[in-house]
Amino acid sequence: MAFNIRAKKKESGKPESRRTKPPRGEMLRLAGVVLGRLRKHPGMPVRHLAAFAKEWLRILRGKSAVAAAPGDRRFSDAGWTDGRISKALMQTYLAACSEAYAVVSELELEGRDASSARFLAMTLVEALAPTNLPFTNPAVMKAARQSGGKTLLRGFQNFLSDQLDNDGMISMVDRTAFEVGRNVACTPGEVVYRNELLELIQYKPQTAEVYERPLMIVPPQINKFYVLDLSPQNSLANWLVGKGFQVFMVSWRNPDPEHRDWSLASYIDAIEKAHAATMEITGSPDINFKALCAGGLTTSIALARYAAQKRLHTVKSLTLNVTLLDVGG
Repeated sequence: MAFNIRAKKKESGKPESRRTKPPRGEMLRLAGVVLGRLRKHPGMPVRHLAAFAKEWLRILRGKSAVAAAPGDRRFSDAGWTDGRISKALMQTYLAACSEAYAVVSELELEGRDASSARFLAMTLVEALAPTNLPFTNPAVMKAARQSGGKTLLRGFQNFLSDQLDNDGMISMVDRTAFEVGRNVACTPGEVVYRNELLELIQYKPQTAEVYERPLMIVPPQINKFYVLDLSPQNSLANWLVGKGFQVFMVSWRNPDPEHRDWSLASYIDAIEKAHAATMEITGSPDINFKALCAGGLTTSIALARYAAQKRLHTVKSLTLNVTLLDVGG
């Protein structure tokens, strides 16, 4: 396969990661809002603390009815209900969660403050779940006993690997198992156009005849083109060429610090140039667009500019997936 993907080291190797600073100013502002509400209602936290203490006494006596929600897979292992200590730990955590969420709800915040407070509460509460710690999780300890401690060793090795090789983030997959062109992005094609921000891949036709009007796909800038070409059995690109479509796919460049001056206009210009290249290659006076997520947002803005410049006749259709256009709320 003749993939000519720019910056192959970034495609097939460890992707660059950038640690972003937490929005401290926003958190401080939200903390001020919450404290202001609590000062107006000083009895609220006391009331919920008393409710938690009352439930905790029932937990200690083994008379609490607190239980995990049916869909909460964190506590699906039988060890959470079979063992008295583990059950009490789970119930204590769930009771505390209930009161914490109730406090946030009774603050009667509105709009952005309400959603931010709920998100922060959820993040803190879930971070404190006893399922996150190996020695308070009966399922983890059971597996450790059965493996002679090997599961704990492997977990510690994964932890060290994430700290050293993944910027402290939890690895979701084994990256060494995937290689562009071998077991991911396997649909035959080649780069037919390139500018500073993107490459344009044309997939090889798989039918005797193809539709005259080409389809140009714009994936998100924060993802790889092969999100739509994961495997022959799980590939939109492969399915489309098998149905006779002329498929062109944008592959966005990974920006580096020297590209800090790129703007939304830069991405729109890049899409327009790839659009022009697609028409020139196929000889078609117009094309169909398909775009996803941030790529859909960028493409929509580009086509709005087309309309203002009386050039929308070069676009026959636009199909959007998971694209939020109304971002004013």
